[in-house]
Amino acid sequence: MISLLTWEVIVVCLDGESDPVSETKPDCDGIGINMISVNDINIYPNPTTGELTITNYELGITSIEVFDIYGKNLLSNHLITSSSNHHINISHLPTGMYFVKIHTETGVVVRKVVKE
Repeated sequence: MISLLTWEVIVVCLDGESDPVSETKPDCDGIGINMISVNDINIYPNPTTGELTITNYELGITSIEVFDIYGKNLLSNHLITSSSNHHINISHLPTGMYFVKIHTETGVVVRKVVKE
């Protein structure tokens, strides 16, 4: 089930101090959090009538899942290819909004997709 949450991320510096992630501090290395930029993964066309292309550039996608708005897993695709473009077909799904959960070697990204 996918839940939408809001939280504040705190980066703990190696010197023991902590600051909100929106602030920068020289010589401070965050530990324990892998951040993926939303811009690192593209899904198109969106909206779509069927096939989606997911471009990951250099993130190394390991699996892709599609969920409906209620959090039900409708499609799972565990990838073993190193391709930068992945295709999934959702033409069999009814018109509506879906969430595509993309697992990479460094973290997870969830993107909203509209099926027409």
